[in-house]
Amino acid sequence: MSKNKIEKAIREKAKKDVPDVLDSIKNTPEYQHFMDEANASRKPGFLKRVVPVLASMTALFILGIFLFNPNDPGTDPGITSNVQMEINPSFSIGLSEEDTVVELTAYNSDAEDFLSEKDTIIGQDLDTAIDRLITRAIDMGYMSEENSDVLFSVSGEDSEKSEALRVKIEQKVPEVAARNGVNNAHMMRSVAGPPGEGEIESAQEHGMGFMQWRLVNLILNETDGYTMEELEDKNVGELKAILREESIDQDDFQSPMQGQPGNDTMPHDDMPGGNDNVPGGSNGMPNQS
Repeated sequence: MSKNKIEKAIREKAKKDVPDVLDSIKNTPEYQHFMDEANASRKPGFLKRVVPVLASMTALFILGIFLFNPNDPGTDPGITSNVQMEINPSFSIGLSEEDTVVELTAYNSDAEDFLSEKDTIIGQDLDTAIDRLITRAIDMGYMSEENSDVLFSVSGEDSEKSEALRVKIEQKVPEVAARNGVNNAHMMRSVAGPPGEGEIESAQEHGMGFMQWRLVNLILNETDGYTMEELEDKNVGELKAILREESIDQDDFQSPMQGQPGNDTMPHDDMPGGNDNVPGGSNGMPNQS
């Protein structure tokens, strides 16, 4: 949140709460005792000295209520956009309206270790977050010249903003990777949205992240030429080549039926697909080459 917005929020909060706070202070025994002593004093400069002190203490009290009240909805910036990313760690980045990172969520065990220092990223802008995440992925060996394909997707309330974020991420990740010695980083847009019910578990059963698992299921749903056993050992680049060869559009993705995680070829209309602005929906993007 910008400095101006913070100052505006404090002023609005103070304007709203000052009357009630002052009334509550005036009703305390301490305040009454204070005023009795003040009235009893005949020194004309006494009130001039102590009133500013009282005013300052009141202002600090109000500011404390604003800053440290966890139940105040005004202190929660909310998540308006979600970025899912899969390198081997599979995780999501929750962004505020100002594209500040407010949440990082791990989707597999690698991501839990990868995000162990997430406190240094939450609160940062998206550019800084990507810089730190990609640098860490390379330092930890998850990303290299031999493993340079990155799956990602963006979902949010504003489709135009989501598209702008996709373009930004496609440019930023390879730039950071090249600066850290990985010159062939390639971004591949995947089906948008956080994982649906059972997707993470099903993906883990086959040794994949949920985004890669979605691509595998898309191929299985759209062709008869492959089996799960053949596809689960292929990397992202190989899956991408199959999608291109078979002219498969990711907008056609449908997840297996709920309650049947082992049935990897049965689509279901209620599962992710069909709405770019709803988490878990299709990303509405063209097939990537």
